[in-house]
Amino acid sequence: MVLTNYLSILMQKVTLWKKIHVIYSFFLVRKIIAHIVTFVFYCIVIPATVLVPEVEIPKWGSVYIPTMITLLNAVGTPRYPSSKEV
Repeated sequence: MVLTNYLSILMQKVTLWKKIHVIYSFFLVRKIIAHIVTFVFYCIVIPATVLVPEVEIPKWGSVYIPTMITLLNAVGTPRYPSSKEV
């Protein structure tokens, strides 16, 4: 049973565009870039502004943008139907 499901997944014809889109969207953007952006912002940019008193980060920049990045990652998660639904 498991072997036939695995083989059926391997035998599916998926276009090159969909393969590239999955690699770019899921692995590169969601797993690497989104985490790097939020890490740099929270661990480098915001602490660096403490050292420079003239710099002030607005609320929309320190709260809303990282929240939107997180929400867009959550909404962008593809939900594929299971084999029972198809």
